[in-house]
Amino acid sequence: MTRHLDDAKASLRRMIYDGLYKAGEPLREVQVAERLGVSRTLARLAMAELETDGLLLREPNRGCRVRAFSAREVADAIRVRGELEGMAARLAAERGLSRAERADWEAVLARGDALLDSGRQDKAARTDWIAMNADFHAAVLAAADNAALVAACQRVSAMPLASPDAILFDAPTVDGGGAAATRRALAAAHRDHHEVFRAVAAREGERAAWLMREHARRSAETKARLLGDRTGYSRLSALPGGKLVRPAFG
Repeated sequence: MTRHLDDAKASLRRMIYDGLYKAGEPLREVQVAERLGVSRTLARLAMAELETDGLLLREPNRGCRVRAFSAREVADAIRVRGELEGMAARLAAERGLSRAERADWEAVLARGDALLDSGRQDKAARTDWIAMNADFHAAVLAAADNAALVAACQRVSAMPLASPDAILFDAPTVDGGGAAATRRALAAAHRDHHEVFRAVAAREGERAAWLMREHARRSAETKARLLGDRTGYSRLSALPGGKLVRPAFG
C-alpha cells in the first residue's frame, strides 16, 4: 500500500508540475483517480499527502484546489532549505566522512568538473548537470545521518522552484551573456560544492554550514530577481511547477 501511495503521490505531483492542473483549479477525487488509474481511496490519500506538503489547499465544502505560490514564498523556501542543508553539512563535518562517503562526494564533484570542462550545454549535458547537482545536495543530507533533517528538507524542497533540481539555464542577463553567463553561474555554483566538501572533509562544521547557507541564499536572490522580471518569469515558469508561482510584478 505504501509503495502504491508513493507512486500515486509522485504521479499526481508530476501532473500538477507539468501543468495538467493549474493554480487555483479544483481537484475532484473521481477525476484524479481516473487519470492516475488508481482507486478513489488511493487518489484521496495521495491528495491528502500533497495537501500536507502544501501543494493543495482544502476548502470547507469545496474540496481541494491547486495552490498558487508567491515569489517571496519561493525565496523563503530556498532560504529554509539552505538552513537545513547548512545544519546537515555541519553534522556531517562533526561526525566525519567515511571512506565510502568521501569517495561518493569526490565522484559527484568529478562529474561536475567534467561537465564544465566539456563546455557542452546541450540538452543531455543539462540533464546530467541537474542530476549531478541533485546528487551533491543528497550527499550532504545523507552524510548528516539524520532522518528527521532529511524529511524536513524534502518537504520544503517540494515547493515549486525551491528544490536543487530547479535550475534555469541561459537565464536573461543585463549584458545578454546567454550561454557564457550560464557557464559562469554553473562554475560559481560548483566552486561552492568543492568548498563545502573541503570544509566537511576538514571537519570545519561552522564553515561548512555557512557555505551551504550562502549557496542557497544566492539561489533565492536570483529566483526572486527573475520572478520580478517579465523575461525572467517567462523562463522560470517553463520549469516544472513554475506556472504555479505568481510573478512579482503587476
